[in-house]
Amino acid sequence: MWVVFLVLLGCCVSEATVLGQRFTATTGSQDEADTFALLREMKAMLDDQRNELRQTKEQLVQLQKVQEKTGDDSLLDKIWSQLDALKKGFTDHETRLRISEMQEEEQRKRVEQVVRQYTELEARLNAYNLDGQRKQVDKLQKDSRELNTRLTELTNKLGDADAVVKALQAADQDLEARLNTADVEAETQGALVAQLQMEIKEFESRLESSESLEGEWAARLGITETEVKGLKTVDQEFESRLEASEGQATEMNTRLGVTETKVEALERINKELEAKLEASQTVQEELENKVEQTAAAVEEVKTTMSGDKVAFSAALEENQMHIGPFNTETTLIYKKVITNIGDSYNPTTGFFTAPVNGVYHFTFYSHANGGNPGFLLLYKNGEVVVGTAEHATASDVTDNGSNGVVLLLQKGDQVDVHMEARSSVWADSDRNLCTFTGILLYSMPSDVPKSIL
Repeated sequence: MWVVFLVLLGCCVSEATVLGQRFTATTGSQDEADTFALLREMKAMLDDQRNELRQTKEQLVQLQKVQEKTGDDSLLDKIWSQLDALKKGFTDHETRLRISEMQEEEQRKRVEQVVRQYTELEARLNAYNLDGQRKQVDKLQKDSRELNTRLTELTNKLGDADAVVKALQAADQDLEARLNTADVEAETQGALVAQLQMEIKEFESRLESSESLEGEWAARLGITETEVKGLKTVDQEFESRLEASEGQATEMNTRLGVTETKVEALERINKELEAKLEASQTVQEELENKVEQTAAAVEEVKTTMSGDKVAFSAALEENQMHIGPFNTETTLIYKKVITNIGDSYNPTTGFFTAPVNGVYHFTFYSHANGGNPGFLLLYKNGEVVVGTAEHATASDVTDNGSNGVVLLLQKGDQVDVHMEARSSVWADSDRNLCTFTGILLYSMPSDVPKSIL
């Protein structure tokens, strides 16, 4: 069985090789019909080889089963290598077959195109009658020669006609010039006639106007005579009225003198009134200034009165615990606000800020164990004013400290309480043993000298 398989495999390889050589030789030497026949033969042979290869694969599967039983790996590897070579040869032949089929299709299209072109040329040649066309061409050439002869004659006649036309154009230009001259003279004469007619009409109108003016002047002359008579009467009346007016003028002069005297007296009175008015304006300005000063003072009093309500009292917020001792002097922050009228005390920083100028009273109280020192200081704008002293003693269980002071503060001044270094206090928020209190006794005007404050 192994021998049969190897012989069959060798035949397939040899047939594929021979078929490839024949295809190469045929594509290089034979015509299209032989090529097509050979391609068909190659295709049939390849189909046969596919079938044989399929059968070989089936036999190979059976051989694999036998190999599994016998364990002969070397023979199976040899068969597989021959099978791979056969597959490669088959793939190459199949590729060349596809290329040949494509070339066959292209050649078939080219032949069909040549046949169509030949058929079209044959049909066109059959459609044309060459003898009849030649006769028509001869006839057309003859007609062309006759037409050229007639064209030459017409050209000569056209030259003669051009000479006649030029002579006629010269005569026409002469006549046109003469006609233009005549037209100019006619226009000139027409203008003269029109001007004469206008002058005649003007003379006629002026004559009519003169006649009408003559009648009008006669009428106006009669009216003028009548008016002269009337004017004489009016003149007499004017003379009598003028005499009356002269008498009235004398009387008016007398009255005018009296009026001028009165005007002079009024002018003196007016000057006196103007002087009094100027004095009144000065007084009025002074009063207005005083009113403004009074209003400003009232506003200041209102502001001062509105800021009079200032009072606060705060305690340490911590409960049942020591505050301190610290290595450095520390600001005590009384976070538990009991009273804060005017919101001038800040429980976040522990500072009281004066809202207005005035006199303030401050007190502060502390509680500490007898074995611990407790020294407190009240500051104004960063400077110590008063303090408390609690020295450590072994005999006392607890100690209390307090102090107070009245301060004259400007608006914006700050007051706070410090605890000295290595001191401590005992905080008890339930009983408020450590407190800081301040109250505005009365406010002061804004113009208080700083030296007093």
